[in-house]
Amino acid sequence: MSDIVFLCAARGSPTVRRVVVATSGAVTLGLAVAGVVVGSVQVGILIGLVGIAFLLSPVTYAQSMIAARRAVEAEKAAAISQAEADRTAALADERRRLSRELHDTVAGHVSAIAILAEAARDAADPGPIVDSIRSNSLAGLAELRAMIDVLAADGDETTTVRWSSLDPLIAAADAVGSTVTVDGDPAGLPRRTEAVLTRIAGEALANATRHAPGNPVSVRVEVDVDHVRLTVSNRISATPRGAGRGSTNMAIRAASVGGRAEGGAVGRVWTVTATIPSRGDSRAGETP
Repeated sequence: MSDIVFLCAARGSPTVRRVVVATSGAVTLGLAVAGVVVGSVQVGILIGLVGIAFLLSPVTYAQSMIAARRAVEAEKAAAISQAEADRTAALADERRRLSRELHDTVAGHVSAIAILAEAARDAADPGPIVDSIRSNSLAGLAELRAMIDVLAADGDETTTVRWSSLDPLIAAADAVGSTVTVDGDPAGLPRRTEAVLTRIAGEALANATRHAPGNPVSVRVEVDVDHVRLTVSNRISATPRGAGRGSTNMAIRAASVGGRAEGGAVGRVWTVTATIPSRGDSRAGETP
């Protein structure tokens, strides 16, 4: 009888459970009262204890089991919800990363090619400009292939971006009359640090070529014991309106290695500065 009561209270519908609880309580109380009336108080207490043991105890145990099962189901649902949220966040992070890669690599070279093609139409000797167009085309293709290789691999590969990757962008700036002077070299720094500096400098060079062609550009790298400071400056004819995606990407890349980057105009000079740890950052983060 106890097993039947337990099964009804544990597996039955809500209505069945309510009926079992009410019936068990009523039967136990009724028998206890009948024992007192017919026999004595001791008999009533004894009958009540027997009723509790055989009727109410199975009901209480069944209710505890139901509560535990609901708690497990709630934890499982919460875990599934958290896993889905983590998956969504990971996908969003990966999409933002790919967006930065396309913007800072392929888009920069394509933008340089467009500027160079425009300049080649009016140039008396378009040979050097055509050479620069070819150089940027090959560099953009190499960047795209490298990105495809990373996406096709099982995991992220070690970045192959080096300071020399700036050469096509420097050649593009020179081809449109923007003389680029480079002072300093991040040689000897960790590869991750060099990659971040290269990406930030490349974005600054692409912006200078796009928005102020013909004006000189200065790239300066200063390395001390703890930090490396990158400064890219160029003259502008008008202050750009708003901060584009490039500025945001530069700040994110610097932050990924524990540094900071910002850009702004002082008079007619636009300056991008980035300060990051010269020994790299030990925190885990996305590939720059």
